[in-house]
Amino acid sequence: MVAYEQADCRPFRDPAYFMEKPYFTDYVLFLDSLVNSRKDVEILHSKGIIEHFMGSDEEVANIINKLCREVVYEADGCYLSQHLKKVNLYTKKKWNSWRATLMHDYFSSPWAILSLLAAIILLLLTIIQTIMSFFK
Repeated sequence: MVAYEQADCRPFRDPAYFMEKPYFTDYVLFLDSLVNSRKDVEILHSKGIIEHFMGSDEEVANIINKLCREVVYEADGCYLSQHLKKVNLYTKKKWNSWRATLMHDYFSSPWAILSLLAAIILLLLTIIQTIMSFFK
């Protein structure tokens, strides 16, 4: 499909039958920008975004990374380019990356969140007890 869109082999130029923009190439380039390693495929597979029946996630990553190897394409013409710009702006903010690291590394389970809340409540109760004993 990517080669078909790149070569412009469509027999008709009528937009009612064929897309004028290379939507499939845009999608594959977008997917290629998301997937760089086996871990990326693993994450996308666990979320139900990618379904594959290959032997390993490494093979899928290799195939996706090779799909657009020789494609010459202007990224600004891509219908997904605005979304990519928003994602890049979002990830460049330090607070967003810190929050993602915090949630991924420290609060990956509900028990971690509950234990943090319990620790905060105990700390507040200790502070209140100290203040009350001071005024007594």
